[in-house]
Amino acid sequence: MKIIGLSGGIASGKNAVANIFSELGIEVFDADAVVHNLYLQNQKIIELVAKNFPETFDGKIIDRKILSSLISKNPTKITVLEKIIHPEIREIYQNFLAKNLQKKANLVVINIPLLLESNQYKTDKIIAIIADEKTRQDRYIQRSIADLKNSNHDLTNELKNKFLMLKNKQISDDERIKKADFVIYNDGNLVDLKQKTLEIYQKSF
Repeated sequence: MKIIGLSGGIASGKNAVANIFSELGIEVFDADAVVHNLYLQNQKIIELVAKNFPETFDGKIIDRKILSSLISKNPTKITVLEKIIHPEIREIYQNFLAKNLQKKANLVVINIPLLLESNQYKTDKIIAIIADEKTRQDRYIQRSIADLKNSNHDLTNELKNKFLMLKNKQISDDERIKKADFVIYNDGNLVDLKQKTLEIYQKSF
């Protein structure tokens, strides 16, 4: 079973590429979706996050909007959060691999932030998704405002700061390209991105 890793700067289009592979019937491990479910359903994680970030707990689940805002204002707190959730993510990831090995899948795709930076997940091939920084920042702010249903000026500045914080944790695109087996330049529309992704899939996998 081949493990294909997706790597790209924040808001480069990794999720869109992951969705294209999913539409092809390929199992995708989506770390962001896993984290979302942990905040909703995993009692151990909920209790640990509530203990360290009490203002995020609404009595049942973790409010991701409040948590995101807290980390934007105090970036050092992301380290505390990572120590809580990363062990659980890795365990779920191992279960994902085991399930697909049992199913005798030929290929799986993993969509994990900081995939190349963390060096904690084995891959057979890397696809780098590349987009310029201004485009990525605009995408990040637009999708975050849509998710938070809020578009005031203060929030926009806060999101710019968070974008820069997340970007600075990532390797440069030049370094990413050097480490990649395939490169997709996501500088067009979704139709263009799908065509580029399918070309790689059909020729290489």
